[in-house]
Amino acid sequence: MTALTSEVSEFITRARVGRLATADATGQPLVLPICYAFDGRVLYSAVDAKPKRRAADDLARVRNIRENPKVSLVIDEYDDDWSRLRWV
Repeated sequence: MTALTSEVSEFITRARVGRLATADATGQPLVLPICYAFDGRVLYSAVDAKPKRRAADDLARVRNIRENPKVSLVIDEYDDDWSRLRWV
């Protein structure tokens, strides 16, 4: 794994939301916003009780990751001035 620069690490720490992309065993994609914690090396996202009252194992993202562990996470900073957009 490539080490993160201090600038990227600080950006990830300051951000509050990322978009997690998963795909099931057939390749059907799912993208959803997640909150996370970052310890400087690893990102953590809680899987807990949801308003839908589903068990964690029944959440599509959890099923997808079990079926296909290849995931992607985009963390961005939007600005109406597109010259100021940032993402990792």
